[in-house]
Amino acid sequence: SYGGMMASWFRLKYPHMIDGVIAASAPILTFLDMDPKYDDTAFMRVVTQDASPGGKKPNGCAANFRKAQPAVWKLGQTPK
Repeated sequence: SYGGMMASWFRLKYPHMIDGVIAASAPILTFLDMDPKYDDTAFMRVVTQDASPGGKKPNGCAANFRKAQPAVWKLGQTPK
């Protein structure tokens, strides 16, 4: 989240002023080139796992999600 990212960056810049922050969904490592390197496949892996029978979803749901990923990626690259 944007708020989580702002709080995290504030904590990194002013560690003497802030003891800690909570940023559950802030992708700050993406921007700071920190170790470990950002894994840009992690989100799709988690969603695919959630769509699998192990995630209590019907058979075929994960396969359908995998088939849709290229179309979603392509749409995400368009300027509109």
